[in-house]
Amino acid sequence: ELARHSTYLGVGRSNGRFTPKILIILALDGDKRVSDSILMQGLTIFAAPQKLTQLHGMDYRDIDPAAIFPDKPRHQQALASALQHKD
Repeated sequence: ELARHSTYLGVGRSNGRFTPKILIILALDGDKRVSDSILMQGLTIFAAPQKLTQLHGMDYRDIDPAAIFPDKPRHQQALASALQHKD
C-alpha cells in the first residue's frame, strides 16, 4: 500500500551495534513530494510503525534531517539515508 502510487521508495536505517535501530521509509510521488512514510524504532520486530506526517507533502529537497530531528542523530542518519538516490 505504501508504494502503490509512488515513483520512489527510499529506505534508510541508522547504524550502531548495541543501540536500537531506526528505520525510515519514504514514498515520493511524481513531483518528488513525500506521499507516505513509516518510522520504526526499537530492538525487536515488535517495534510499532509510525507515520512522519510532518514530512507529507514536502518536496524532498526541502527536508533537512537536522531540523526534523534536532536532538536525535540516529533518526537524522536514517532520514538522510532514505533521501539518497532519489533522482
